[in-house]
Amino acid sequence: MNVKLQQFVLLGFSDIAAAGCRALLGVDLHYHTDAEKLNQQIPNRDSTSFLDLGFVSCKGETEFDNAFSPLQIINIPSKNVSLVILNCQPSSDISSQLINWIMNLLAKNHVESLHILTALPIAESGTDVIYEMSMFQEKSKGYPDPPTEMKTSDDIFNKLIQFIHVVKIPTSCFVVSGRKARQGIASREELASIQVLQTLAEELTGIKFNILTSRELVYSELEETHVNKEVKSMYL
Repeated sequence: MNVKLQQFVLLGFSDIAAAGCRALLGVDLHYHTDAEKLNQQIPNRDSTSFLDLGFVSCKGETEFDNAFSPLQIINIPSKNVSLVILNCQPSSDISSQLINWIMNLLAKNHVESLHILTALPIAESGTDVIYEMSMFQEKSKGYPDPPTEMKTSDDIFNKLIQFIHVVKIPTSCFVVSGRKARQGIASREELASIQVLQTLAEELTGIKFNILTSRELVYSELEETHVNKEVKSMYL
């Protein structure tokens, strides 16, 4: 499966506040007329079927309903940027295959820099505080490191970090504080986290995003979301 990526990649996923995926799903495709959107499927281990990534976490309420899929890749060649959006909540076994596929795709395309945007439950931090951790490259923005006592049981986040250390992709991970997302459209607090990440994405790439689009996305979840029973927590 020949999937092309640009050299600068932003990745967002359905984190505890559904902030990373909702921030990137707000990309202004009317502004970026050269954008190419792929609703991506991933071959299973036997190569005779596709991974079941489950249902879509965030959908729109308008005519854009059918535009959402569990995994989307949006290439914007004029900015040399790709958006990789994990708009899903797969099981632990499936998420391992998903992250492995993404890391291999990044390596195959010789991606120069990966930037992960996410919200994690950080005690006593406001939604406007951004933390940055870098692997195999210098910090992109110079934000402070996450608190040493911070830990997370977010399955996708933990596996991203683990696989990045294996594949050695130059990465900056930007973290804001977030609480468990409620069903439906974003609350005021959730929207604040989304907007901080969206503003950061604009600064990093020059891409235009629309917070109104993100605000109207409807979130739903499965039980036991974000908890990997095999890997309970990871200190950053």
